[in-house]
Amino acid sequence: MYTSAFVVMRLARNALVALATILPSVSGIAAQGTLARAAPTRANGEIRGRVVSVEGKRPIAGARVEVRGDGTPDSLAHAVSASSGNFHVQGLRPGTYRLRITAIGFVPRELTTVAVGAVAPTIDVGTVALTVSAVKLSSVEVRDRKADVDLAPDRNAYVVKEMPTTRGGTALDVLRNVPSVDVDIDNIVSLRGNPGVIVQLNGRPSPMKAGQLGNFLAQLPADIVDRVEIVSNPSGREDPTGVAGIINIVL
Repeated sequence: MYTSAFVVMRLARNALVALATILPSVSGIAAQGTLARAAPTRANGEIRGRVVSVEGKRPIAGARVEVRGDGTPDSLAHAVSASSGNFHVQGLRPGTYRLRITAIGFVPRELTTVAVGAVAPTIDVGTVALTVSAVKLSSVEVRDRKADVDLAPDRNAYVVKEMPTTRGGTALDVLRNVPSVDVDIDNIVSLRGNPGVIVQLNGRPSPMKAGQLGNFLAQLPADIVDRVEIVSNPSGREDPTGVAGIINIVL
């Protein structure tokens, strides 16, 4: 009985030794297979080139270069050309790509089937020439309404066409609608109740007397009057003698 137990123990020990010898080899093979499957493809590919204009071959700065996968519209990487026109896109995996190059004022250009290989990861597409794009700008029309009253430090201007009550009237009707200007029944024009006012036509003093000037303004259609300027405090250059003010009728 003791001999049989001894034989069994010896066989078990030999089996354990054999198993210990086989396990490291199997583990090494399994580990190598796992590493082989997990090893990723290195993204060390690079595409280089230079963007110039067709006319004059001048370098184009700020051109956008988009790298897209072959058959996919998504952008995988992009770069912007330098002042010399040179560009380079890095971090690409081996494969076939499409390049779309755009710049403001130029027609976009697309390069197809740019292949980046594992053996030769750097691809130079050379000089890419872009054609100038003629851009026609649509016309812009700006409309604005002239202010009814233009207040300035030296004078106040009143636009006549914004006075509906003067339509079909005379220049005197215009003056009657201007603040601080009075016209009496004798067609005498006064400013703030003072008849000592100088009435100008297009910036020139009228040589007529007050009564003659009133009759002249009564015959002058309001339609030809553009605006009336009131200078309540004229400077010494305009009024050395000192009057109530100046009324300038601009035709």
